[in-house]
Amino acid sequence: MSNSCVCEFLNEVSVYSVQHLGWVTAVVAAILALTSIVFSQFNERSIQSANDLARQIKNKLNQKEEYENKIQEVVEDFNMMVYLLLNTQIYKRTLNLFKYLSYFIIFLWWLSLIGYMNNAETFGDKVVIFLSTILLTIPFLFLPDILESFNKNKPIIISDKNKLDVLELVRFFSRNTPLEKQYIIKKIINPVVKVNINKNKLIIKTIFNIDVVGFNMILKVKDDNNQVTINIDKNESNIENTYSISHDVETLEVGLFKQLKSMIGKDVQIFFCFSSTEYICYKGLLKLSDGELEITFDNKNIRTLDHSDLKKKNSFMIQPVLGDAKIFDLIKEPKNKGNE
Repeated sequence: MSNSCVCEFLNEVSVYSVQHLGWVTAVVAAILALTSIVFSQFNERSIQSANDLARQIKNKLNQKEEYENKIQEVVEDFNMMVYLLLNTQIYKRTLNLFKYLSYFIIFLWWLSLIGYMNNAETFGDKVVIFLSTILLTIPFLFLPDILESFNKNKPIIISDKNKLDVLELVRFFSRNTPLEKQYIIKKIINPVVKVNINKNKLIIKTIFNIDVVGFNMILKVKDDNNQVTINIDKNESNIENTYSISHDVETLEVGLFKQLKSMIGKDVQIFFCFSSTEYICYKGLLKLSDGELEITFDNKNIRTLDHSDLKKKNSFMIQPVLGDAKIFDLIKEPKNKGNE
């Protein structure tokens, strides 16, 4: 569009269209005001309740008496706190709608200013129209920032994709309680890996007390002849995840399960990785429970992670002492389909 076309268009803006814009603005402003008031109050209550739960967690874990028996209560409180803060994301979306509509209204009113200027009969009229447009612009320009202040002072930060990063959880407990990082992972998140056979299909399930993302778990089980390595990348939000393995060999999965089952009582190492350079190593426990193999975290251990293991995300590898390793991809199963 040429400059002459733009000028012609602006000159054709009349008071009639500006009146229609005024009616529309009044309706939109009323709707925005109503929804903002409702969601601001809801958001403020949710954040206040979340902060109350954060204080409860702090009090429970800072008491002098043994707090081992309070871990489950703390996990429940923390999960409720996350739930409340996830609800505040609705307010954030409402706020974004308010912000974009406000900016669009500002744009339209400054566009319509040309129409009023063209119909103004005196210089005084033009000054009043111009200043009135500025007056209208101010609330629509600054109200979004004011409303955004109601979304602060949260005890933890949930991402825009409704995910809680594991480091955010660790920071919360490290800042508010005497718990150390390795204890937070072991007792608060409490990862458990279960392996079983269902209709000749190898199923690997991960279970967490709290749904967090942003980490890798590398589990190594070793005997005199083989080492099994399971690498699980947790970047999707689910408290339970189920995986199967991809392969083209029949009966292979039963053999892998039997191989892993024969390693009960053998050396188990678990690397909980925040990044390629930051991780915690634990001694693991492999046991049979109700027909399932279960791998849980035990005490912290001092071992060095082979960084090449991080490259094999979501994989199941068996490495013989003599011979080549066999690597299988882990395929995430649809929810509630793992053990049907």
